[in-house]
Amino acid sequence: MSAQFKLDQNTDQNNAKGSSEAKKEIRRPNIDNLLKRISDERHQEKKSNLIILFFAVLAISIATFVFSQV
Repeated sequence: MSAQFKLDQNTDQNNAKGSSEAKKEIRRPNIDNLLKRISDERHQEKKSNLIILFFAVLAISIATFVFSQV
């Protein structure tokens, strides 16, 4: 029985070390940083959408001008 007790005691120490290491690895994300990143991504998406819209309107205008001249 004493051998089993020592075996159990060693595994408890290993589990204690493993659980403390696991707690160190798990970190809460920085909410402010995530919100800023989301805001920046939305801003970049709006900017790219406006650029695409501009070129689409420009292409339609040029096509209309070319076909109205013929």
